[in-house]
Amino acid sequence: MARQFCRLSELAIKQFSEKGLYPDGGGLYLKVSPTGKKSWIFRYRINGRKTPRDMGLGSFRSISLSHARVRASLAREKVSSGMDPIEEKRDTKTLNKMVSAKPFSYYAATYIESQKSGWSSQKYLKQWESSLEKYVYPVFGSVPVGEVDTALVREALEPIWNDVTETANRIRSRIELIIDYAEATGCSVQRNPARWRGNLELYLDSPAKFRLKKHHSSLPYRKTPRFIKNLQSYKCVTALALEWLILTVSRPRETLMADWDSVDFDNHIWTIKSGRSQKYNQNVIPLSKKALEIAIKMKKISAGQYIFSREKSNLPLSSNAMLSLITRMSESEKSTPNGFRATFKEWALNQTSFHIDLINVTLAKKISYKTEIFQREVDFFNKRRILMNDWSRHCTEAYYAPSSSFGGLNNS
Repeated sequence: MARQFCRLSELAIKQFSEKGLYPDGGGLYLKVSPTGKKSWIFRYRINGRKTPRDMGLGSFRSISLSHARVRASLAREKVSSGMDPIEEKRDTKTLNKMVSAKPFSYYAATYIESQKSGWSSQKYLKQWESSLEKYVYPVFGSVPVGEVDTALVREALEPIWNDVTETANRIRSRIELIIDYAEATGCSVQRNPARWRGNLELYLDSPAKFRLKKHHSSLPYRKTPRFIKNLQSYKCVTALALEWLILTVSRPRETLMADWDSVDFDNHIWTIKSGRSQKYNQNVIPLSKKALEIAIKMKKISAGQYIFSREKSNLPLSSNAMLSLITRMSESEKSTPNGFRATFKEWALNQTSFHIDLINVTLAKKISYKTEIFQREVDFFNKRRILMNDWSRHCTEAYYAPSSSFGGLNNS
């Protein structure tokens, strides 16, 4: 009796070149197209149909003979139980499409809900929720999870990757877990776009690089109020200049070269003129109440062109004056004047909900064209003013008590 199953062999298949169907048995066929392309089909009849149906099982290049036999066996079982494997496949695709159409934020919330009982604390739960709400949802929270790609993940991560790399990498890992979870529940995801190896590593610098990279030494933002309180005990122009630098998050040279013409006392703004900032255009900084008080105090005692000038001189303070003062202060082991800009950014990213573009504009960093459009919003400058006021309150409100006099100022 002729063998009904396993008629083909790998060697025989390689020799087939003419167009036609070559049976293996049990409804499995190797199909050779006129161009010589080979693929597998499963031919079956169901529900009394006279004409057979052909179900594609994949190409010969990607599906081996043994694998094709397994697929055909599974399809035969469905036919035996009265199911049409082609219709079931269509239904599955439709269901997957419906599942994949749900937004990323839905699966994020579902994943968090499924995991939170095993998490160690409410703080960890809030970190998950707040990081997604702040950095991820604005970019692709409403995008169907099946449509989230590497470009969208990069758009969410790149603005913070170089500055708060550890936090950004945690967010990347959370996105990856959520998309893996969505795929496990039936979503059609070809490749997890948040995966690092072989994917994001091609676009983003390794987190290990930033652990080794040296930046200007900076004070942790939680220590800033105590530092300001200590700073205010030094009755000198240098101490006021350093406090101004911290409150305005300006660069040391910008503070030292600040002159009276650049301060608008009526509108509470300080304009860093072109050439004194690393930006090409003027940088207009909203002054908090405390920063304005410093300018008013200096107006009473400074007779020179510069706000923070040397005693009995029309020259600005020395570039080393603020650094020398910091080295004499007890909380200064890891601080430099320029490092307070990093302190501010760390505070803004971790303690506020302000957009990263607004934070970068406040720091007068190089900005993208998209950020330039963002700046043109009517309330953009008002948001910057709110940010600077919040920073000032963080630095001074807990400890600062206005004094009636700053007598005895000197230039030490």
